[in-house]
Amino acid sequence: MNKYKIFILIVLALVSGICFFIYNQKISVSVIVPVYNSEKYLETCLDSLEKQTLDSIEFIVIDDGSTDKSYDIMQKYAKKDKRFKIYSKENEGVGKTRNLGIKLAKGEYIGFVDSDDYVSNDYFGELYNVAKKYDADVSITSNVIYVKGNEHQRKWRAISKVDNKEFFNDLSFLIDDAGEQWDKIYKKSFLKKNIIKSYEERLWFEDIWFSTLVAIYAKKIVIDTKGVYFYNVREGSLSAVWDTSGKYLLQGLGMYKKIFERVSLMDITDGRRHILYMKLRNKVSMFIGIFHEVYNKDEEIRDKVGVYFQDFENIVHKKR
Repeated sequence: MNKYKIFILIVLALVSGICFFIYNQKISVSVIVPVYNSEKYLETCLDSLEKQTLDSIEFIVIDDGSTDKSYDIMQKYAKKDKRFKIYSKENEGVGKTRNLGIKLAKGEYIGFVDSDDYVSNDYFGELYNVAKKYDADVSITSNVIYVKGNEHQRKWRAISKVDNKEFFNDLSFLIDDAGEQWDKIYKKSFLKKNIIKSYEERLWFEDIWFSTLVAIYAKKIVIDTKGVYFYNVREGSLSAVWDTSGKYLLQGLGMYKKIFERVSLMDITDGRRHILYMKLRNKVSMFIGIFHEVYNKDEEIRDKVGVYFQDFENIVHKKR
């Protein structure tokens, strides 16, 4: 074999090795962005992701059957930045879309951004750095800003009442405040071990399922005080138009029943189980309060709620 052929083989081997390294480079955070008819806000969202200071990051942007130009916008970002991995599928709802993202994610940690929101440039870098510092299951931001037009308002958060503490070994105090799925990053192995996925029924409160399970199972949680999540409050969004009909009240109680059942099967002390049950009871009472009109006016609904409460108590007092 002459020297020229040897040289070519060496070059090809080096190129293959470099390509293999780049392809298999460790991803620190996978950011999942479900998209549905978000063309008005999507570029602002994706711009904020493109500017992230964390190097080892991927953006899994999934179009959930949009009928506007959202997918065209997604394609534009994917063409200029390889960190954007875009997908398109039929409309199935945000829960199934997020679960597809979890399945596709290669990152050590997983985060979520809604397609009409945006984040500060250091958002995922700060969440990841503090998570790695303590090898945490979950890293949560203390900074959520509600944006309504030109108005910016900081949201009060339960973690704000706990001063001078960077990490916790128990997040169950957040069960009362559980709701947002997008204000944290989660270690992927933690989600897999505890079988935590998004709730797939089409509900405006589907985040509560995911966040409550995280609050129940997480053993080490850290708080980042630097990165900022900007939540866009807009007319017509699911969170702005809550359906407080009896149908959704009963669906929500069905969801909580599943959470009670999960707690009943956990390998924890009876004392810890009792604390979780107590916090879940409080959360259910708060949840019912959202539906006070239909609850107070509809005797049939009250009777069905009473059946759920009896189900909860049967689970609590069931012998293990």
